[in-house]
Amino acid sequence: MKVALIAIDDMGEALLLRAQLESMGATVHLHPVGRPSDFFNALDASGEASDVALICGHGDERGFVFAPLAEGVDDLVLPGNRLGADLLAERLRTVPPVVISTACDTARTPIVSTFHDAGATTYIAPSGYPDGASVPVLLNLAFYRVIHARASWQAAIKAANTFFTIENWFDVHLHR
Repeated sequence: MKVALIAIDDMGEALLLRAQLESMGATVHLHPVGRPSDFFNALDASGEASDVALICGHGDERGFVFAPLAEGVDDLVLPGNRLGADLLAERLRTVPPVVISTACDTARTPIVSTFHDAGATTYIAPSGYPDGASVPVLLNLAFYRVIHARASWQAAIKAANTFFTIENWFDVHLHR
C-alpha cells in the first residue's frame, strides 16, 4: 500500500501514523504543508501513484484549519484560515481512491462531495471532535485490518470504531 501523508500543522500525529504504517509494510510519502497551496500540490503529487491520501490536521465546521500566515506568503488566502468545501471544489483536481482525514468535523457532506468529485471512491473522517489520542490508535487498527486481514475500509473502520466511544468514531463515505 502506498500512502501520501499530508501533514497540516500536526506533525506529531503524522510522524506517529507514518511509523505505524511503515511497520505494517506500507510505503509512506510525507508531505508537510505550511501554505494552503502546498496542500493542493501535495494532493496533486499523490494522485494515481498513491492508494491512500491521509490528511493529518485540525478542522471545524468551516473546514481544515491552517495557521495564520503573513500577507504575501501564499497567493491562496483562506477566509478565516479555513480551507472549506468551496475552495476545495475549485482547486482539487485528482486524489487517490481513498482519502482519510484526521481533522475534526471534516465528514460534512460538502467536503465529502468535493473529494468524491475529485476521484475518491472512499472518504473517511470524523464527524465530530474525537479525542486526539484516539485517532492514531483507531486508524492503526483500521489500517492493520485493511493491510493484513484484507478487510474493506468500511469493515475495517466499523471494527476499529467498536473500541471507542461514539464521539471518537470515524465515518466512511462511499461514492455512489
